[in-house]
Amino acid sequence: MLGILAFAGLIAGGVALRRKAEWHKRLMLCATITILGPGLGRLLPMPSFGEAAPLVMFGVILLFGLAGPVADLVTRKRVHPAYAWGLVAIVLSNVLVAPLAFSPLGQTLLALVQGG
Repeated sequence: MLGILAFAGLIAGGVALRRKAEWHKRLMLCATITILGPGLGRLLPMPSFGEAAPLVMFGVILLFGLAGPVADLVTRKRVHPAYAWGLVAIVLSNVLVAPLAFSPLGQTLLALVQGG
C-alpha cells in the first residue's frame, strides 16, 4: 500500500506539472522507480542474498533513484529539485514498509484484505 501511495503521489505531481517539462519528466521517472521492486525481485537472484535480500533490493532501487540526479549533475551542473521529492518518496516508501507492515495497524489491514 505504501508503494502505491508513493507512486500515486508522484504521478499526481507529475500530471499536475505536465506543462513544466523538467518537473514532469523527473517526477514520472521517480514514480516509475518506486514500483521497480517486484520486477527486480524476479530478475535478481533474491534467494542467494538470504536475509540481506531486502537491503540488496533497497540498494538497487536507490541506485536507479540516484541515476537521475547524477545525470543532472553531469549535464546541468546542478540537481533539479524534483529529485528531492522523488528520492524522499522512494526512500520513505522502502524504509517504512517493514515497520508499518508488522505494526498492529498493518496486521489489521492485512486481515481485512485477506478477508479475515
